[in-house]
Amino acid sequence: MKEKIKFGRFIILMLFVFVGNSSAHKFYVSLCQVSYNHDSAQLQIVMKIFTDDLENAVWQEEGILMKLGSKNEREDSDSLLSVYLLRHFHIRILGEEIPVYYLGKEVDYDVTWCYMESFPEKEFHELTIENDLLTEVYPNQINLIEVLLNGRKKGVMLDYDRTIGTVKFK
Repeated sequence: MKEKIKFGRFIILMLFVFVGNSSAHKFYVSLCQVSYNHDSAQLQIVMKIFTDDLENAVWQEEGILMKLGSKNEREDSDSLLSVYLLRHFHIRILGEEIPVYYLGKEVDYDVTWCYMESFPEKEFHELTIENDLLTEVYPNQINLIEVLLNGRKKGVMLDYDRTIGTVKFK
């Protein structure tokens, strides 16, 4: 119980800090919300990532500067982001990886919102997420994940040493 309270406080603190404007930051965190939509049998995935960190990670892997949100943004930035995100973010149900599809992004000053989706073929009460976004560039990167299923929320915090987490709803 104490761990849940500590995790909840940590998420609130990170949200407060992350939402504020900060052109130069000394902490490295991303937020991810995975929501199951029963009507469409779809997992809706929304990520909030600092733009400069995301650009730096793609630069490190591909050697390409995207210039997100600027008038000089590369035309292929969505393609580059898709490759990067899908290389570093995976979902498994009952041990089986399910396909995740990149939909697009929105750049809002110093953060980039990335949107993805997935269509699980079977009902689930347990979701395993692998998320090592930015950890290859920033060893102190923290990736916070919130999963919403049947009106319930569960969270997991991943980092360089722990890139895989499971949430159970039973």
